Amino acid sequence: MKREKIIIGVMLIATLFIGCVPKSKYDELVKENENLKIEVDELKNGEERLITPRQNMIKWAMKFTAYVTKNRKYSSKSSDGTN
Repeated sequence: MKREKIIIGVMLIATLFIGCVPKSKYDELVKENENLKIEVDELKNGEERLITPRQNMIKWAMKFTAYVTKNRKYSSKSSDGTN
């Protein structure tokens, strides 16, 4: 019975030492994990963030060009009165 208690105690102590990590190592891993999550998000959504403003600018430019073209008045006379 005494031998079983010693074995259980040794296993418990070994489990505690093997299963635990220093706080500094844990904090380092947490920081690395957060950085990797940010990097993954940038890789997944970064292109969309860059493309969307450009697409909006292109749409605006196309609408503006269509508006100007539609409302442009063509004249056979030049501004100085000569043909």
